[in-house]
Amino acid sequence: MAILAVSCTGGGGNDDGQADGGTNPTADGGTNPAADAAVDIDAAISLRAFVTSQTYYPDLQSAGGGASGREGADNICQNHAGAAGLGGTWRAWVSTTDKDAIDHIEGDGPWLDMNGATLFPNKASLTVAPMAGLTRDENGNVVSNM
Repeated sequence: MAILAVSCTGGGGNDDGQADGGTNPTADGGTNPAADAAVDIDAAISLRAFVTSQTYYPDLQSAGGGASGREGADNICQNHAGAAGLGGTWRAWVSTTDKDAIDHIEGDGPWLDMNGATLFPNKASLTVAPMAGLTRDENGNVVSNM
């Protein structure tokens, strides 16, 4: 399963305001202005959400090197975000016997996907279907196994 990562602080942007990890000032090398505009993000005001580009199986504690499954899942999300050059604090959307997923997420929203589409306008909406397809990974790529 892929893990849903939700930014709690810092907006999930990078140094150049792009969803490409800060390595490319345009999404496609400048050949498609519409695509380039789609990845411009304002990290100062928006939080992000993505599904991990890799899949993980039930033992998230071991996979993420955490003291618990939730901590392991958070580590996985933070590592994916870090590898993509995204700032801020990232948490996994994971419920456990002692804490519901929504109580694990900080911030009031809105949460956008990595291309800027609004997924969840506020925290309460995290419990219902997203407004747009939740199909983008930490690099903005469409995840094919969703």
